[in-house]
Amino acid sequence: MSIAKSVSSTLIGIAIAEWLIGSLEDPVERYLPRLATGVYAGVTIRNILQMTSGVAWNETYTDPASDRQRLLACQSAQQPGAILDLMVGLTRKAGHGGKWTYSTGETCVMGYLLHAASGRTLSDYLSEKLWRPLLVCSRMLTGGWTGLRRRLPG
Repeated sequence: MSIAKSVSSTLIGIAIAEWLIGSLEDPVERYLPRLATGVYAGVTIRNILQMTSGVAWNETYTDPASDRQRLLACQSAQQPGAILDLMVGLTRKAGHGGKWTYSTGETCVMGYLLHAASGRTLSDYLSEKLWRPLLVCSRMLTGGWTGLRRRLPG
């Protein structure tokens, strides 16, 4: 999901330019009130983008008890609200804006934030604001590396 972090950050910037999001300094609970009651209270959008929320997160893919595995289970179950419930139930590790912690969960928070701010699904907002203007009409790359080399200049 590493590219998801870059794309989500880009979409946050677009949403700010369109006045759908006021500022990077806005608290995430302004857009996601569900987060106001948990460890994300007071965390800013900038903290989420920089992964400096101070929220404890274990990204270990091989640990069946890790937060990443718990997130994967929520994603697989496709139960509305399950991911935000997981995120609200996490614990604090440090103050806001301090320690950096890589977190796929915070990328999910960005997605929910974009949905709340734009009123559109993340995929629809992405298509409208990035894919269509870039003339991307397929999410598949055909031809493998040979096909890719034919499409790249130089």
